[in-house]
Order: sequence, then structure tokens, then C-alpha cells
Amino acid sequence: MHPASWMMKLFLITLFLFSFSVLGSTANLSVIEDGSLSIFPPHYGVTYSDNNTSVSSASHGATFVNQAINKVIYNPNNNFCGSDSFVITHVGLPEPDGRRRGGGRVSIERVTINVSVTCVNDKPLFSYLANKTVSEDAASQIINFTISDIDTSVYSINLGRSTSNSSLLPTNNISLGGSGANRTVTFRPVANKYGRATVTISANDGANTATRSFIVTVNPVNDAPTISGIGTQSLNEDSSKAIGFSIADIETATTSLSVTRRSS
Repeated sequence: MHPASWMMKLFLITLFLFSFSVLGSTANLSVIEDGSLSIFPPHYGVTYSDNNTSVSSASHGATFVNQAINKVIYNPNNNFCGSDSFVITHVGLPEPDGRRRGGGRVSIERVTINVSVTCVNDKPLFSYLANKTVSEDAASQIINFTISDIDTSVYSINLGRSTSNSSLLPTNNISLGGSGANRTVTFRPVANKYGRATVTISANDGANTATRSFIVTVNPVNDAPTISGIGTQSLNEDSSKAIGFSIADIETATTSLSVTRRSS
């Protein structure tokens, strides 16, 4: 007998012994936006594997068989919400002694999974805000940054600001500007102060708030001492006169200051 003919007869005998059972069903499931859906086998004792289970592609997400946990996984695309669907096809082969759900038949189960991906409002996003180092008594500083929101118009986002060190950098010395996606923060530390302050910018889209912080470091600068004004003085020949004046220094005690004199 020709080998091909023998194989065909064996295949027909196998079909006759086991036969086929094709089952179809539908499942309606839900998952939140940016979440993950794990689907158990439809019957007890069924094992998902790459050899006996296939998953069709979904229009708005990724599907695959995770054999290690015996589940089919569906991950919606980032920021997608709405309806999606795919089909799980599982082929169940009978045991050698014919024991199997449905007798000795080969069962093919197709489950159509309809997924409802629930929308979730995402927080606004900030661009990076770099830390800033300035010298004491420096002029106003401006930092540019951008904001975005996948769900909300950037023109509807409300910004706020706060500070961790109001004696160095009070809130009134921090202002926010710009419009749309392009924004600015302008700040000026208090005169003759130095140290560190953390500035936090917040963005609220009406439901969620995102924050971004940066550190302002103000390095000290040694200010020159000050002396009060001395007006024009007059006195008689061969006489003397005491002239009063005051001195001060923002960083140094007056007792540590030295005073010198010079005549033209």
C-alpha cells in the first residue's frame, strides 16, 4: 500500500474514532483604561497553551496566551477607551483512553470576547523643571516649561504654586505666565537672604492634579558695609569738633567692623 494512502486511511479512522465538536460562545468583559484583563479557561480542567490555544488580534490592544498562569491576557492600547473584541480558539484533544469532556471527541471551542474599556481621566503632564542656583540679590529668574493632557484641553488646565521656604522665597514672589501648552514660572528671592527653597507647581484639569517641583538654591554674597551720610562741616581755626555717623553690615556685626580715615 502506498504510504500516502495509508496515512489518509489512518486520518479518516482517527476522525471516526474521535469526531469533532465545535462550540461557540460569547463573553462580555470590562477593564479600565490602561489596565490589563486576565481571562480564565471556560471550563475546569482546560489548560491554555501555545499548542492548543490561539488568540486573534484585537483592534485596540494586545492579546497573548500566558501559559505559566493558564490565562489569556488582553492589554488595551495606552489611553484607549471604548469597545474592542477578539476570539479565543481552544482545541481540546481526547486522552488516550478516550476520557475527555464530550467523550472521545476533539472539541474546538471559540469564545468571542467583547471588551468594554472604561475611560479614566489621566493627570496632566509636565515637562522637566530643572533646579536653579542663583546668587543672593539676583534679578528675577524665568523658567520655561510645557504642560499636556490626553483628556483635557491645555487651555482648561489651572496652575498653582507653593514654596517650602517663605522667608527666602514667598509665594508672592513666584508668578506663573504663558498660555496653552507653553508656560513660565518667574521668581525672585528676598533681598539679602540665602538658602534653599523647593518650589512646587501644580496643574489641575478639573478632576486630577499633577505636581512638579524644583529646588532654588541662593548662594550668599558678602555685602559691603554701609555708612551714614556726613554733611559738610565747618569749625573755627585751631578748634576741634566731633562728627557723629553710623555704620552697619547685613552679614557682619558692627563690633567686627574697622573704620579708617583719610584726608584730601
